[in-house]
Amino acid sequence: MTTDEAFNIVLEAVEKRLAETVKRWGYKIERKEFSDWVYWQIVERAPYKFVSATESKPYILLWRPPNQVRQIYPSCASPEELEHVVKLFVSRAVEKVALILAHRELRSVHGVDDTWLGESVLKVYVGSETFVLRFGLGKKSWNWKVASDEGATLTVIRRPLNENPIKPLLEAAKYFGLLVI
Repeated sequence: MTTDEAFNIVLEAVEKRLAETVKRWGYKIERKEFSDWVYWQIVERAPYKFVSATESKPYILLWRPPNQVRQIYPSCASPEELEHVVKLFVSRAVEKVALILAHRELRSVHGVDDTWLGESVLKVYVGSETFVLRFGLGKKSWNWKVASDEGATLTVIRRPLNENPIKPLLEAAKYFGLLVI
């Protein structure tokens, strides 16, 4: 398989994974192309790039936040293996985007004093309490795990992939303030 053929497979796999998740959540995905570089961003969060692919012979580079890079050598992979690698890579990018979208929305929730966005978690400060949020994306569903600062699990919100993960989290966040009072 040539690098060009593999690059096309990678681009199609990214598009498919984004259509399965982020587009179903009601966000618009924009694809930008410049020569051998393609990137995707959520229109509502532009100009934030959350996945990009570059053809750089003899390999393909995939990038996602926070500066995670994956080199793919087409000579060492079948089309099925390429699709699998891309699916896993893009899933982690979508998890990061969900945290970023939640961070943005939680800052405006009444009762939330502050938020802090890390590489894989979001911390929400309500009064003297700190809640740690982790987002996970599975094959058929997504979940938010809400834990105390000490690590005790307080709740898990799990829904099918086609539901927007931000709305249920915002509803739960409104109750964080009530729980602390």
